[in-house]
Amino acid sequence: IDTVKLDERAESEGSGIDTIKMGGEDEWEDSGIDTVKLDEGAESEGSGIDTIKMGGEDEWEDSGFDTVTRDTGSGDPDTVQPPELVPVGIIAAELRATLQQAHLTPMMKASTIYQHSLRMMENLLANPNAENIGQGREVVRDIVDMIITEDEVANLMVLILLHDDHTETHSANVGILSILLAKAALKDSNDYDLVDLGAGFFLHDLGMTQIPARLLSKPGKLSAAEWKVIRRHPALGEEILATTNVWTAACSRIILQHHEREDGTGYPQGLSGGDIDLSAQICRIADVYDALTSRRPYRAAPVLHAYQALETMKASMINHYNAAIFEVFVSLFSK
Repeated sequence: IDTVKLDERAESEGSGIDTIKMGGEDEWEDSGIDTVKLDEGAESEGSGIDTIKMGGEDEWEDSGFDTVTRDTGSGDPDTVQPPELVPVGIIAAELRATLQQAHLTPMMKASTIYQHSLRMMENLLANPNAENIGQGREVVRDIVDMIITEDEVANLMVLILLHDDHTETHSANVGILSILLAKAALKDSNDYDLVDLGAGFFLHDLGMTQIPARLLSKPGKLSAAEWKVIRRHPALGEEILATTNVWTAACSRIILQHHEREDGTGYPQGLSGGDIDLSAQICRIADVYDALTSRRPYRAAPVLHAYQALETMKASMINHYNAAIFEVFVSLFSK
């Protein structure tokens, strides 16, 4: 949502909705939007804009600001919606067609994979339905095939990842890093299908779609109660996946277990050691690394560079991971 018009004189512009102008006289600015008043009786409060009331008759509610409804005077409300996302099936077809072009350099292939991963995750997280998740399999298959067969492309993937606070960016980063790690760590095993695992890696935070946006974007430290809500996302993600009847148990285990820790201090089940599926342990390492190297609204600590993050993980979190797999992960950054 970059622009919202409430009438001919009222417009809000910005990638995060930072300004709302009403009639040129009233203006409210902030990076989080906590309160908006449109008249004496209409007020919206919340860190993410959950409700806007106009004249007491028009109300808009959502956790992410996707729709605005207002009274047009004709009895029917106008609805302003964001542009439709590119269907995952089209993203899959575009990726395959692009990767088949003979002139592409390894860097061009790596960039193509990453950009299509971001687009796929933006759609999947906005519309986590069976059709999209099923079509996402084709995107994952091509990504896995390229990473397995072309080492130079795989090595470049580590270098081009973005590091921002968007959920789709985090999901794409963890998906790609986990596939790279799985390729290296499971090369001598025939027990895993990397396409199934890749789906779980990309969808590991699927349950975040059910968490209120105001918590995900809240600046500063989260309360114990707020963390309790966020820690529901592995189970919520598994529930979403179950309703689609698309992916395998291997994918489901990654979603449910990716916050479990080697020493048993993780969640939601407090599993430890060998009780945690190897694929979930792989995802856990990639997940923590990307969190440390990306901006987070709730964390005051500075964003770390790659080697700083690896040092932090080894110095203060090593009991959280399978040590052998972590060493393989470190080796990805020396190629």
